[in-house]
Amino acid sequence: MKNMKDKVIANARSMFSCCFQPSAYSYDYDNTQPSKTRIQLSRNTSASSYSRYKKPPAWIKDDASNCCTTCMDPFDLLTRKHHCRCCGLIFCHKCAGQYERIIKYGMHQPVRVCTTCWMQAKTENVYYEKYLPILENGTLFVKYGLIRTRSVELWFLAKANVFQYRSVNLETRQYEGETKTIPLDAIISVQEVSIGEDNADVGFRITTRESKEYRFDAKNSTVRRQWMNGIQVARDVRCVIQKQEKERRAREVEVETAQLRQQSEEAMCLEKKMSSFQQDRRRLQAQRRGFLREKYKLSTTAAS
Repeated sequence: MKNMKDKVIANARSMFSCCFQPSAYSYDYDNTQPSKTRIQLSRNTSASSYSRYKKPPAWIKDDASNCCTTCMDPFDLLTRKHHCRCCGLIFCHKCAGQYERIIKYGMHQPVRVCTTCWMQAKTENVYYEKYLPILENGTLFVKYGLIRTRSVELWFLAKANVFQYRSVNLETRQYEGETKTIPLDAIISVQEVSIGEDNADVGFRITTRESKEYRFDAKNSTVRRQWMNGIQVARDVRCVIQKQEKERRAREVEVETAQLRQQSEEAMCLEKKMSSFQQDRRRLQAQRRGFLREKYKLSTTAAS
């Protein structure tokens, strides 16, 4: 009984002690100060998280090509086939002898690529490693409107290929108003503010196809240069991706057309074979009937 009583008392003490333990998730509000350059209070960054590792294109089958895609040299015992790890096409050694990392496909070690993809990968690697994190994280700017200027945070939503900005109240450290967008595909130029305008050393202007202009002032010339370069590189990479998409669709249409042509030719060939088979069958049947008539004198009997 004494052991049981001691055990009950010990359990009760442990229960009460847990009630007065400090929380494992306690937060030191007194020592927490809001950032003066970044606002991370209400913006949902989960939607802007960009998967940098895309799925590489499927390789063209070895038997689908008998010559190099670039120089058109035929493949033989000495001229071997090599696949570009970036586009998946087949090349000879001299046209696919370069090696480069392909960050967008998660290839962080140099791999074999063709000459075109080698030049493209160099630009894309700089974008994915240097500029994309800056654009996605966002930065505070001063935006010029028709009537007034206001502080906004500008960031890049890579999955949707749009820039977004929203007004920020620097006193309350809260967002205000609605989120507005600038489509990447609509941007036609990114230029420095003309000399003579206010804050010309830190301002830049984005112009879209709809003749809309968006002026933003950075906190210094370094930030302005980073964002101008980042937006321009993002446009260049986007143009390359769109070109590749058009070429991919064109190849798919070409393959589908070739398959339909082959199916049509096979159907015509089968139809010819069936027609020839029917003719041969009718000829054999006629020969057999003639043989039987001659054997059994059917024609003479029929005539008498």
